[in-house]
Formats: sequence, C-alpha cells, structure tokens
Amino acid sequence: MAPSWQAEAQATLFGGIKGEELEKLLVCMDSTRKKYRRQEMILSEEEIPDRIGIVLEGSVIAEKDCEICWMHIGKVLSVCPAACPCHQQMLRNLVTSLAGKNVAFSEKITCLSRRSTREKLLSYLSETAKKEKKRHFVIPFNRQELADYLCVDRSAMSAELSKLRREGVLDYKRSEFWLL
Repeated sequence: MAPSWQAEAQATLFGGIKGEELEKLLVCMDSTRKKYRRQEMILSEEEIPDRIGIVLEGSVIAEKDCEICWMHIGKVLSVCPAACPCHQQMLRNLVTSLAGKNVAFSEKITCLSRRSTREKLLSYLSETAKKEKKRHFVIPFNRQELADYLCVDRSAMSAELSKLRREGVLDYKRSEFWLL
C-alpha cells in the first residue's frame, strides 16, 4: 500500500501541489519519513546531512514525538529531468519560505541589537504593530517565550512592562497589547 502524503500536503514547502503530483514529487525527491520519540536526537552536530528534513508533526529537538519527511538535498535543489511544474512550485515555495525567515531573522537582530530590556521590548512591539498596521495586536508568545525571544530576564521584562504601563506608553493583557 502506498504511503499517505497528507501531512506533507500541509507543509508550506508543498503549497499549491496537490494529490498525485505531490506523490510523484516526493518519490522523485527520494523522500522517506521517520518518526522520532520525545527527547530522541534527530540530527547531531557532527552529522553532515545529505537530506533536508521537513517537520510534519511535532517540533525539532524532539520536545515531543514527531515525524519528519527527509528528502535528498541534491534532488531538492536541482530541477528534475522531467522539469515537472510541481518541482518548480516547490522551489518557489522554498525560496519564499527562506526569504520570510530571512526577514524574521533581520527583525530579531534589530530587536536584539538594542541595549536595554525596555528598548528591546519597544522595538519588538512597535515592529509588530507596524506589521499588523494597528496599535492593538496579539503576539504569538507568552511572557517566558517573549523573554527568551528578546534574550532578557523574564522578571526584568515584566517589571519593564509594568513601568511602561504606568507611564501610559502601552497596555496589555496576557499576549494582547495596545500601544497608546
């Protein structure tokens, strides 16, 4: 029985590629699936991979059970002899995804280059407001995750948020923020 490629179809890399085309593409890419248990090593620093991995379920570092689709790097990065449209679509999706990650890393570097916790917070929150095109928005982090993202101490960040609220700069409730 042929494997079901339902999980792969949900991956951004395969956007716009459906059904039989996706199956053919994954066979062409010499794809394999592997499940990993919680805390299991997915790839060590010493390993030089010849495959690219796409997390289908779970998260990397195997914080919980996960499943990864492995594809041969050479086959992903070169156009197959058949020059199939689905392979070209996948390459476009890959470039779009990498460009998006590059923008996100640049934004993070801008925030992290600030000296104080206050400056990092204001940089992140104002950039988020600008992206959302509104002064009221929800961030995708809880307090600890935001502190980790900004590379600051959580209690110092919480104290700075309280100070900004008292000063009338912003208001917040959990992950919801209002820039005043």
